[in-house]
Order: sequence, then structure tokens, then C-alpha cells
Amino acid sequence: MENNRNAPGTFFIVFVAMCLILSSCNLSRTTPLPPGLTSTPIPSNTPALTSPALPTITFTPAVTINSTWTRPADGMTMVYVPEGIFSMGSTRKAYEQPVHNVYLDAYWIDRTEVTNAMYAQCEQAGACTWPGVFKSNTRSNYYKNSEYANYPVIYVNWKSAQAYCKWAGARLPTEAEWEKAARGTDGKHYPWGDSPPGKDLLNFNSNVGDTTAVGSYPSGASPYGALDMSGNVYEWVADWFSVTYYANSPSSNPQGPATGLYRVRRGGSWASEDNLVSSTYRLDSNPHVALNDIGFRCARSDVTPAPSVTPITTPTCPVCTTAVLTGRQTVCSAKCRAARARQQQDAIVRERNARVRLLLTATIASATEALAVLKTPD
Repeated sequence: MENNRNAPGTFFIVFVAMCLILSSCNLSRTTPLPPGLTSTPIPSNTPALTSPALPTITFTPAVTINSTWTRPADGMTMVYVPEGIFSMGSTRKAYEQPVHNVYLDAYWIDRTEVTNAMYAQCEQAGACTWPGVFKSNTRSNYYKNSEYANYPVIYVNWKSAQAYCKWAGARLPTEAEWEKAARGTDGKHYPWGDSPPGKDLLNFNSNVGDTTAVGSYPSGASPYGALDMSGNVYEWVADWFSVTYYANSPSSNPQGPATGLYRVRRGGSWASEDNLVSSTYRLDSNPHVALNDIGFRCARSDVTPAPSVTPITTPTCPVCTTAVLTGRQTVCSAKCRAARARQQQDAIVRERNARVRLLLTATIASATEALAVLKTPD
């Protein structure tokens, strides 16, 4: 009889425990924990999403007529001359004849003449010898004077110019390359066109009486952006000189005569009269001579030197922890958002399971205690 009297109380306690357990399984509600109990996070086997290391994206710009490239060795800016045919020579002088079409592969050529500061780097590296003289026409201290660091180096012979270009990872331009870079493809007489030379276009005819800083005459730029192709200083090119070479030169990438006594210099100088600064004018010179109006610029044949591109950094996606690139914009992909949602749902499930276990443990403990009390004899 005593056991039967305790049965209703036992059933009531079990009923309450089952209700508590069932109510904790409702995912849409948050059930508070009994007093004195705290939720203990349970480790999950689901790996947390992390931002994967994305490869550095570099954009290689298309090489066009306006492309430039900075040479690492000396900081010289080179301009691009695309492949194609141009008209070489003129009818003005016998050694500029005949006018003929020449095909050249694409190449790069220095935007300006090599400067004192650039040449000094080669000298300090032990790859170049000092210029023959440190002065200029009107300046007693020129080469080593920082005031003229951006002026063209002078008093360098052909071999010194060749040595510099080799050190800089380039070479002297061929005569054909020099002329195309100066006049373009349509036979213009000067870099700027067919209008006569003027003081605003170039340094010539002793108007200044000495060299000027490279790039001082942007209005006189060639079709490819090369500066000072007329005036300032004559420029050594790679070719041997021959009066008759144009008559039998190759129509594709001519390299000049195989041998000779004199090398070619081009472009005129600060002392040249207007009839000596055209893009077709040729002058033969002893390769060992070094004068106060002769300098040079370099060229290179390869058309795709690695451009300097700033790496693109990928910011963390504001919604997800994984960033993806679509074109140039950073967006969260649908896959990323779905993964993030799954991670959040897993966290909810883990928290719910922890609550259920804690509630079940508490309920069983309470039921056991109640049963023990009921079984205690009066």
C-alpha cells in the first residue's frame, strides 16, 4: 500500500522531466538554463572557415605605341616602337639616298639621352671608364657636378657608349632603329613633323651655346615619345658608316655594313645648323673620338620586359571570411555565404545539444532525489 501511494508522485516527476526535455528540442525557442547551471561549449569537428592565400594578381598591360618601361639598371625610361615598315632616307643628300622601305621588329629605345648621373652609376660599378673630359663647352665642372646630373653625358667615344648600354642590359640602336624612332613611319623630316626647326623644339644652332637638361623640349618629341632626337648632342648608333649602304641594304632589320673605318652618329647637336638636325642626316666619325657634343642613347630588342606592377591586396570580405576576386572588385561568392550560414547553423545546433544534455542531467538528478525522498519511510 505504501508503494502505491508513492506512484502518483513518481509519475508526476517523470512527466515534468519529459516536458522539459521535449521543450528544449524546439529550435525556434531559447530555453533558459536552470539556476546554477552554465553552458559549456562542445568542440566541433567542423573546421572553421579561413581566408585562403590568394595568388598575387598582376596585370600585364598590352604593349602599345604609348607604352613605356623603366630600365632597372639605371632608371632610364624606354619607349616602345612597334614592328612594321617605315620610309628610310631622303633625297636631300647623296649619302641619305635612295629612299627605301625598311621593316623592323618591335623594340624599345631610351626616351632621352643617357645622363651624367646614369653614366656615373656605370662608372662606379666598374663597367665604364670616365668621360675623356669633365667639362662642357661653357662649364668648367660638368660631369661630376650635381647641378648637371640630368644633362647628357658627353666626351664618350663609341666603345664607351657600347659598354654602358651592355651594362644597362641594352645595346646601341641600329641606324635604322634610330631613324624610325625619330621620324615615325610616314617620312617626316623631323621628330615633330615637317615644320622648320625652332627654339621651342630643340637645342641647336648655338642658341644656348651648350647642352641642356634632357627632355627640355617636349614639343619636339617624336611620334613614339622619344625626346631630343634632334639637337642637344649627337648620338652614337651601332652601325659602321658607308655612303652606298642604302643602295643594297637588307629590307628587313638592317644591321649596317659588316666592317668599316667610321661609325655613324645621328641627330645633330646644340651647335648644329638647321640643315644638320633632320631625322635622316648621317655623319661619319672615328669611333675613338670623344667630343663635347656627342652622347648616346640605348635600345633593346625584346618587346615584353616585365612591367613593374604593384601587387593587388585582397581585403577581407565584409560578410564572409573568404574573399574572392571577380575582375577588379572584391565580392562574397554564393558559396562563401552558404558556407558561412552552415557554420552559423552548426553553432546553433551545438548550443542546443549542450542545453539538452544539461537539462536532462538536471532533470534526472531531480527525479532521483525526489524518488529517494518518497522512498524514505515516515
